[in-house]
Amino acid sequence: MNRSLLVFASLFVLSLIREDALVQGKHSARTVTFSRTARGPSRLTRDAWTEQEGFTACKSPLSPKEQELLLKHTHEVILVLSTISAPTDSFFERGSSRLYRSEDYGKSFHDISHAINNTFLNKDFGISAGPGTPQQVILTASRPFTEPQGGLIFTSMDAGVTFRSVQLPFHPVQPIQFHYKDPEYLVVISIDDGLWLSRDFGSTWSEVHEDVHTFTWGSGINIFFSSSPKGTVEAAKRGELILRRTHDFGKTFETIAKNIFSFGYIGGFLFTSIMEKLGSPRVICVSSDQGDHFKKAQLPAATTEQFYSVLDGDEEMIFMHVDNPGEDTYFGTLYTSDERGILFSKSLERHLFGGEGKSDFTNVTSLRGVYLTNILEEGSVGDSISAVRPDVFVSGDGGYSWSGTLRGPHHYSILDSGGLILAVEAHRDRQISSIKFSTDEGQCWKIFNFTDHPIFLAGLASEPGTKTMNISIFGYRPDDDDQPMWVAVTIDFGHLLTRQCNKEDYVEWLAHADYDSDPETDGCLLGYKETFRRLKATSACRNGRGYVLSRQQSLCQCTQEDYMCDYGFYRHSNSSNCTPQFKLLNQTQDFCLNVDLQSTGYRRIPGDKCIGGFHPPKIEEAFKKLCGKDNSPSPHSEKSIGPMVVVAACICIGVIGLIITSALIISSRRINCRQRSPAYRFSVLQLQDDDQSANHESSPRPLALVFQDLIE
Repeated sequence: MNRSLLVFASLFVLSLIREDALVQGKHSARTVTFSRTARGPSRLTRDAWTEQEGFTACKSPLSPKEQELLLKHTHEVILVLSTISAPTDSFFERGSSRLYRSEDYGKSFHDISHAINNTFLNKDFGISAGPGTPQQVILTASRPFTEPQGGLIFTSMDAGVTFRSVQLPFHPVQPIQFHYKDPEYLVVISIDDGLWLSRDFGSTWSEVHEDVHTFTWGSGINIFFSSSPKGTVEAAKRGELILRRTHDFGKTFETIAKNIFSFGYIGGFLFTSIMEKLGSPRVICVSSDQGDHFKKAQLPAATTEQFYSVLDGDEEMIFMHVDNPGEDTYFGTLYTSDERGILFSKSLERHLFGGEGKSDFTNVTSLRGVYLTNILEEGSVGDSISAVRPDVFVSGDGGYSWSGTLRGPHHYSILDSGGLILAVEAHRDRQISSIKFSTDEGQCWKIFNFTDHPIFLAGLASEPGTKTMNISIFGYRPDDDDQPMWVAVTIDFGHLLTRQCNKEDYVEWLAHADYDSDPETDGCLLGYKETFRRLKATSACRNGRGYVLSRQQSLCQCTQEDYMCDYGFYRHSNSSNCTPQFKLLNQTQDFCLNVDLQSTGYRRIPGDKCIGGFHPPKIEEAFKKLCGKDNSPSPHSEKSIGPMVVVAACICIGVIGLIITSALIISSRRINCRQRSPAYRFSVLQLQDDDQSANHESSPRPLALVFQDLIE
């Protein structure tokens, strides 16, 4: 197996490449938010809690033997000696690009800059690795846009052993986007807004369309893109864009929506923001059939000061953040959709969304159906959210409870399938020389001084996934001339934890159990229980690369917690019953089909596997009036027919007028794809584990390629 590590440097990008690197971090088939609460029957949402005792983690000194082993297997390599300033944004534009490659987990590096003719590489998107075959790498050169010959890329099919240069007929203005399954297919937008396509891994390129604003891959080989019918793409006039689709690599095109402000694609759902006319309110429409049909998403109204953000989704459900009214509120409400992506139900209030346009909404990929996120609690005094010095907390039960483990901010990495946790102090203005590690889930830490010459930390990196025992620390230190000298320090913890774990080192653990509930339902989530075989916190051994997670599953009886409240219904505090919210129901008639209300107030959580048990009661009678149908006997049925004829005639005239008016309204809505539109943001989360840059492993990572559009 080929294991190699590429360092693309003007000192700023590290890419770890391995054939089997992408087996980790995939989406589970179904997701749902949760938190823990001390009371109430619902287990679908629980508030996480923190131990009041504070920080209980201990610090244990290294033994002389441990110190000797780690020093023996710590390798420091000087990557480049720079004669300019420390790594700031301006630095990257001036630095010389150097390309390094390692085949021994970063213990040694080879300068292969000659393979790309010592070419300067783009500081923003210099390196990209294929989504399914990380052997395939593309390097994008940095060239002035004024050069008539176009841009330059270097492609490799063997993880950087060899590179082939390709002269582009255009200048790329963004990272080249791989097809999610076939890395031979590449798409990118040029500096002059052309959409360019390659079907042979960048060897040849053809321009698919002009005046393109944004694009995304859809299902199969569908490509969606927005373009301007007037030949210009200006941000102030994006409401005039049209949304087009091609399913044959640009041979034919279909216009699937007009008056587009922006769009995004996630989990099989295509979202569009429609402007009826320039400067008018926007509406959000959703398609679940690759743009053949669009329907308006049933979400609360939002002003132009608010936004929507699609946080995550798959083929069965979408998580949507809706900003609260007001400017810069930094919180909103989290909603979840039905399997069509149209009807949304409230999931979490006061959901935090930072002013920098980021959310802490995170998929816990090791536990099926679990997300972690933050809410904004009361108590912040002043006109802004206060910030305090962050500390490190650890959870051993999937995020339900937390305990303080390290004071101050740290960058961290999890290795050996969770058996080893590493942490390095985070300082902007101080050098570091030590790393902390724990083999007992953060209960106790040991400190190892990996160098006698401290460095300013630039980033942590390990092999993609969590099975490795190696960590690379990247940083720089001033040399005698006060210039930054870049170094990479790689530590192999495999020589410290040498004992292979055996069956006595593992324990059976029921996920989501609180041990206070009915044993029949305790641990049930999305219709079944999962029992894992996990490493004991007290076992100091190694899981190893061959470790395979063991789990047992058993189905559960259906309860109310296997159902969500439908749109227009909500759950009172400490209640599992879905109660109608008539104010919302009166605002939409999209539930009505043949004048019958098509909702019981409950809907099964998409992907839930429960059997038998609870079935929602039928409550259609209570809502027939909302759809214009009331079969109850009329109290005036015995009265004179004469006045009724006059009334009936008036009603007929009124009905005819109503039909004509409704037809005009419906036609107008179909042309413009419905009603009010708030501003919104799409935010799709990254499913891939190996980020193509040397960043801190503890930094929040998106679950998918990010598409954002925030209206200020």
